[in-house]
Amino acid sequence: MLKVANFPGEQIKQLMENIDYVSEGDKLELSQKAWSFITEKYHAQLALEKIHILDEVKAGKRKYNANDIEEVKTRLIHELMQKLSETESKESLDEVRKSLEVYSVKKNKS
Repeated sequence: MLKVANFPGEQIKQLMENIDYVSEGDKLELSQKAWSFITEKYHAQLALEKIHILDEVKAGKRKYNANDIEEVKTRLIHELMQKLSETESKESLDEVRKSLEVYSVKKNKS
């Protein structure tokens, strides 16, 4: 998960070498930070995709379709799931969606 959150590779390597010495509280905090970064990246990608779609509609290259945004969300979540599974994560799609929702709500409140 840390790779997906774009943590520096050297830091991940050092952390994994010393994981037995990391407290559960620190692991939880690290996990929360990783999900926060992943969520920020997801929302940034989603915003860029929305802008791209609206620009194409504005330019007459495509017609507006209310399902376009949902398709983008589904694709981005699928891509995220692929990245997580590549990093040997055992998270389910529902857990990823729930985490995105939780951190999205936290982001919107701040």
